[in-house]
Amino acid sequence: MDYIINATNDNKEVSLYVAKTTDMVETMRKYHNPTPVVSAAIGRSMTATSILGLSLKGEKNKITTIIKGTGDIGNITCVSDSTGNVKACATNYYVDIPLRESDGKLDVSTAVGKDGILTVIKDLGLKEPYVGHNKLFNGEIAQDYNAYLLESEQLASSVGLGVLVGEDYTINHAGGFIVSLMPFTSEETIATLEDNIKNIRSVTSMMSEGKTPEDIASIILKGLGCNILSTKEVKYNCDCSRQRMKTALETIGKDELIDIKQKDHRLEICCHFCDKKYLFDETQIDEILQNIC
Repeated sequence: MDYIINATNDNKEVSLYVAKTTDMVETMRKYHNPTPVVSAAIGRSMTATSILGLSLKGEKNKITTIIKGTGDIGNITCVSDSTGNVKACATNYYVDIPLRESDGKLDVSTAVGKDGILTVIKDLGLKEPYVGHNKLFNGEIAQDYNAYLLESEQLASSVGLGVLVGEDYTINHAGGFIVSLMPFTSEETIATLEDNIKNIRSVTSMMSEGKTPEDIASIILKGLGCNILSTKEVKYNCDCSRQRMKTALETIGKDELIDIKQKDHRLEICCHFCDKKYLFDETQIDEILQNIC
């Protein structure tokens, strides 16, 4: 089971979310069949988006993150609701590049691109969504989200994300954390937290040893007290439906729909997030045309 915990220190100066998202990322992999480096890139962004979604207050609020780098992956799009459930897609799932020479690990930064933009769209039920943009820090995903939180939301944070892909391309471990400081955080707490994070090993290394999100939270908050405030199960969840696709078709224009009907006599739409296909025959296209003004 995947889940996210929210914790704080004894003085309630720190907000910490720690996530286990192995099953979530593995479900994405089964849908899209990406190469390992693409699995790692999407999985990292999914974990961050899930945590950010869970931090939203409104029940119907949603958050969309789009990483648009200069690398071969193209766009990475993740969508989370306020319960932390996520769906994700990318432009190119089949990027295959050598491992990094420095440490033999997946070269996510090159696949994503060191230059580009992270866009965050928050649908908070208002007339217009909040849209934030930030330049990518290095394409490694975690530091890109960290830079966004600091520069666009003025939130002093530290972000750690990881995906460990097995030799058979399945996801062995995935997870991450986002720790943020309250405005009244003391210098002593900041110093302890910085020292803990500086010495922490990767999320997937800790998970490989059997450490849980609770264990990781205790490591991050060592010496500060660790109090678990909530635990929430999360999963990969695509909410596509035939009605949603029908509504989308109503927006493409009457003339284009008529042209498709006359040429192909049918229309097939594939969901980008779960690859489910929806077929509309001539009669069903006529029904859509009747709804277009």
